[in-house]
Amino acid sequence: MVCLMKKQLIKTIIFLFIANPFYVLASIERGQLLEGTILNISATKTVEVENDLLTASLRFETEGKNPKDIQSKINEVMNKSIDIAKKYSKIMVSTEQYSVYQFYINKKDEQKVMWRGSQTLVVSGKSYDDILEITGKLQEMGLIVNNLSYTISTETREEVRDSLMESVIEKLMKKAQRASKVMGKENIKIIDMNIDDAAMSTFSEARFSLSSDSFSSKMMNPVAASGKSQISVTGSARILIKD
Repeated sequence: MVCLMKKQLIKTIIFLFIANPFYVLASIERGQLLEGTILNISATKTVEVENDLLTASLRFETEGKNPKDIQSKINEVMNKSIDIAKKYSKIMVSTEQYSVYQFYINKKDEQKVMWRGSQTLVVSGKSYDDILEITGKLQEMGLIVNNLSYTISTETREEVRDSLMESVIEKLMKKAQRASKVMGKENIKIIDMNIDDAAMSTFSEARFSLSSDSFSSKMMNPVAASGKSQISVTGSARILIKD
């Protein structure tokens, strides 16, 4: 008798799935008996935000016959560079990519052994004038600009993301309400919802000037334009439109 009832139940589920697969999915969701249609919806919200963080990456490079002299020169210049940058408040300073390596110069019938070393200094902050002024001073000391770029600070990104998240949830609910209205239903239940992390595309413009004169001469500070970035938040949800 029990076996016969199980077979009948299986036949009923198969019949319902063929007739209305959404209904069956809703009925067995999380082991609960639900009546209605499951709807998968998604929404995206995008805004353009002014870049508010300027980062300058500069490299000091030198070469010579003795690796110890190379390292000593790099350390001397980088220490002075850090001291200059730290005189400006609210400016973040860090060092990266320290390397010293050997290379060869072919001169007449002999091969000359030489050493080359370099290290990168990165300064960033929201005070554009300070960053550009620091960059100009470091160029005068012999550092070369690797990159000068704008982006959105973490605080601004989080603030914008929270605002976009609210907008995405509103869009999801409006889509669900429209769908239920078309189906002639009124009761809506959110089964689950997922909000993706904010995706960011940067459209920044950075222009900087380098003098062809020696680094001991007076140099003009770099010039940069911030531009904007796009921040997008995408959300998805499974909605149960009840019968």
